[in-house]
Amino acid sequence: MTFTDQFLDYAHDFTVCPSLFLRWSAKLCLSVIAGRNCVMRIGDWDIVPNIWMVLLGLTSAHKSTGLSIGRNLLKEVMPGALLPQEYSQEMLLADLAANPHRCFIYDEASGFFAVLGQKYNPILKSALTSLWTAREYTRKTKQGEISIIDPYLCFGGASTPANFLGDQNNGSGGKEMSVLSGFLPRFFLIPYFTPPEKHIALPPPKDKMKRVALRDTLLGLVPNEEREFVYDSESRAMMEIW
Repeated sequence: MTFTDQFLDYAHDFTVCPSLFLRWSAKLCLSVIAGRNCVMRIGDWDIVPNIWMVLLGLTSAHKSTGLSIGRNLLKEVMPGALLPQEYSQEMLLADLAANPHRCFIYDEASGFFAVLGQKYNPILKSALTSLWTAREYTRKTKQGEISIIDPYLCFGGASTPANFLGDQNNGSGGKEMSVLSGFLPRFFLIPYFTPPEKHIALPPPKDKMKRVALRDTLLGLVPNEEREFVYDSESRAMMEIW
């Protein structure tokens, strides 16, 4: 059984969060754990598995439920990877200089774009765009020069389409309009709008044995040395279709 299978088996005992959202929450966990030690080399370009994804669904679609299960696992396995919800660009860049392997998780993704839109963060959006692929990032700040070596940033968020994109018809996209700029290609948008097939009025407690096994599987996947990865035949065929 793969980690993703374990994740779904564990979560389906107590939540009706759609399997699609749970699968991507599991992928986010794997993405954070992998880090720059996992790399695909294409020509002169190294691709690392740093997923940026947003779960899109209607209100009460259990989007945040899937994210919270993954976040709680990461708190145990790699607690230093989780970034705070609020920050200035100076604080964030200094934080990343000290620990460049990090993850943003927002139950409401519009909060992330609201931070980017603050007047005290004028360069943050361009900085994060660079950090998504850069091997090294240097910027002069009021506190001196900051260098971030081998940054590895992941992102997991949840949102309704209205909050994520705003109302494009009347030009009121607001702070989230930044997603339509160069940021958009960096996100996997995971939509799900079908009502859950069942309803759990009072979810039972989590299965502690499954929880421990799930955590141990994730711990066992932490790479201790560099690994090259490749697409399998099925994935390559899907890539060609895409």
